Amino acid sequence: MKTSIIMTAYCSTQHQAHMTMAAIANIVKYTDPKDYELIVFDGSGKHIIRNDYRVWPDNTRIIIKDPDIGYTSAMNEGVKLTTGDPIVFIQNE
Repeated sequence: MKTSIIMTAYCSTQHQAHMTMAAIANIVKYTDPKDYELIVFDGSGKHIIRNDYRVWPDNTRIIIKDPDIGYTSAMNEGVKLTTGDPIVFIQNE
């Protein structure tokens, strides 16, 4: 069984961008890649998340939305992209 993880991010500060990357890094570190897929919606705040830490695995999709489509719409768009069950929603804050 593969879990679909949908994360929303709107990084208005550099700190939030780092916390988002730390959250992704911990998912990668503590979860077996065959057990999940990760879909991240970045609402294109002031600081767009980047793979500076080189933590994005192959099963991660990063979607930058500019202008921001909002939290609920990002979650709904993420659900359309999922292939796993169950679906887990998380935020970067």
